[in-house]
Amino acid sequence: HYLQKLARLVGADERTLALTRYRMLTPGSLKRKTSGGKEIPDLKSLSGDPLEEYCLSLLFHYPKLRDKGVGILPDYFDHSENRELFLFWCSAPNPEVWDESFEMPLREHLKTLMEKELPPLAQEKQEQALADCICRLRERRLRSLKAKEEVLISDAESEGNTAELQELEQMALKLNAQLLEI
Repeated sequence: HYLQKLARLVGADERTLALTRYRMLTPGSLKRKTSGGKEIPDLKSLSGDPLEEYCLSLLFHYPKLRDKGVGILPDYFDHSENRELFLFWCSAPNPEVWDESFEMPLREHLKTLMEKELPPLAQEKQEQALADCICRLRERRLRSLKAKEEVLISDAESEGNTAELQELEQMALKLNAQLLEI
C-alpha cells in the first residue's frame, strides 16, 4: 500500500521502487554460479530497462549518431542511472573521458552498456534503430503522462475543481494528438 502511494507521489513505477529497495538490501548476495561454473547476473542487471539500455548502447557505440540523438529528452529515461549517462553523453562528446568521470556504480553501468554486443549495422540501419528507440521512448513517456493525467482528472472531478478539470482535459487532448502522431 505504501509503495503504491510513494510511486504515485514521486511519479515512478511501483515495480522500479520495489526492485530498487530489494537491490539495496542484498546487492552482493544475488550472484550465484550454475553447475557449469558460469556466473548468473545479479538482480541489478536483470532489472534494467532494455529499451533505454539499447538506446544508450547505440549512442555510446556509434559516435556518428550524435546529431540524431538530439530528439531524445532526458525525461524519456525512467531509470536514473540511464538518465545520468544520457545527460553525460549530451555534455561530453569525447569518449576518452567517459569512464573517468563517473563514480563506481555509474562506471560499472557504462561498462556494461559498452560491453553489450550490438549487431553490425550499416550507418543507415544505425540511424533507423536509434529513430525506432526514440519513437518508442517518446511513446512510453506520453503513455506515462497520460496515466498520471487520468489520476489528476479523477482527483479534480472528485474535488469539483472545474477550472483545473478543464485545463487537464485540454492537456489530455494534446497528449492524445501526440500519441496519434506516433
